Amino acid sequence: VKLGKYREIKVAKKKISISADEIKTALKHFQQQYTRYVPLPEKREARKNDWVVLDYQVFHKGKLLPRETQNNFLFKIGSSQFPPSFSQGLIGLKAGEKKELEVQLPPSHFRKDLAGEKLTFKVTLKEIREEKIPSLNDEFARNFQFDDLETFKKHIQDELRKSKESWEKKRLKREIIDKVVNNSQIEIPPSLIKRKVEEKIEQLKNRLKEQGTNLEDYLKKEKLSEEKLRAELSKEIERGTAAFFVLEAIAEQEKIQVKEEEINERLKKSANRDLKEQELNKIKNNLARQGDLNVLKARIREQKTIDFLYQEAKISK
Repeated sequence: VKLGKYREIKVAKKKISISADEIKTALKHFQQQYTRYVPLPEKREARKNDWVVLDYQVFHKGKLLPRETQNNFLFKIGSSQFPPSFSQGLIGLKAGEKKELEVQLPPSHFRKDLAGEKLTFKVTLKEIREEKIPSLNDEFARNFQFDDLETFKKHIQDELRKSKESWEKKRLKREIIDKVVNNSQIEIPPSLIKRKVEEKIEQLKNRLKEQGTNLEDYLKKEKLSEEKLRAELSKEIERGTAAFFVLEAIAEQEKIQVKEEEINERLKKSANRDLKEQELNKIKNNLARQGDLNVLKARIREQKTIDFLYQEAKISK
């Protein structure tokens, strides 16, 4: 690695603003936490947009699919969670009634082994419920330990701003790293990139197999050829590998080291509690035996190097 300029990298920070719609959307999420679904007092037939509690079993070609069995399943009639025929079959049922529903799954269904297949649902409608959404007022805000709704909205605005500031900081760090890598000269053996591409392909195949599909179906869905996938992976790996070695070289040049206290703090943060010295030593010994302590040190050192580049950068607003 031949390092180029890595101090005083110029980047521009994007302006951060919080819209009224964003606050409104956040409030809706909080509303959902306190939404209740209460049984209807009157006995009537199920209608579109009703919330119902179901027990059901699923059969494919007469064979029960145990993993698909559900009890006390809360469902909104008309929801896209199931094909329209499922909801249509529920309309008109009363609490306690049973029915068999024939449902044709779409070819795009996530379960490739069932995509496009016809399933039989043996359904019991247990209850029809009514959705009770709380009003957005001062009383609602007090559920979250705020005096009134306006104070709650201000808190949401502040939290959204913090979140956006955090994402913008991460984006700036990525931009700085890209510029530092572009300023440097590095030769990466093609054999290393090729080996890592093969590893990624194998990982992808295993993940797809767990999902009941394969690489061929994945490529069709993503409208990719295997050649293009390999080219994209190669580019991504080359970029990541270059960044790794450039950051290593900067850490060496700037003598960035990892202190014992920093390792301890990272372990405490991972455990989400304060750890005694004896506990810390035990964890570190276990990590060392597995060869993971050096990996942890390398991660902390890399993060310190990125923070160093961010602090040295010239960030315009």
